[in-house]
Amino acid sequence: MTPAESTFDGTNSSDTTACVSLFKNIPTKRFASLTFNTEIMKAIFKLILVTAVYMIVASGLYAQKNIRTKDPRWISDKGFWQIESNINTPDKNIVYFYNKENTLIYKEHLDGVVLNLAKKRVKMRLKKALETAIHAWNRDRTLQNDQQLISVLFKNEDF
Repeated sequence: MTPAESTFDGTNSSDTTACVSLFKNIPTKRFASLTFNTEIMKAIFKLILVTAVYMIVASGLYAQKNIRTKDPRWISDKGFWQIESNINTPDKNIVYFYNKENTLIYKEHLDGVVLNLAKKRVKMRLKKALETAIHAWNRDRTLQNDQQLISVLFKNEDF
């Protein structure tokens, strides 16, 4: 029995004979280069895949930086307001107005008015009172208290 006729497990088969005779004619160097090229192709594929994933992630992160949310209309660019209230007495509030430098510019006590801050109309009126107080502050630079800026805006209405 010739080596071409025997298989690896020692049995004779015509299929294995054809396979062995096929590989008999391929030079060893060429077979090694095919293996080497397959390994190179796998490495190149992995490199391309990693690069593509990195670029997708990087472009997503870059796009997030440019998103600017629009501020609601009741937020003033001149300052902010703060309300001090109590759960037990919801109709007694103290409203503080501050400018952008966090300086207290106005303070008003509200008695008999329940402010529902879930309503947009209430926030818009507080913004209007804030901008009026900031305008007066810029004129005089003195702290004003209880000048009825807010009470006039909420007079005879249920908020």
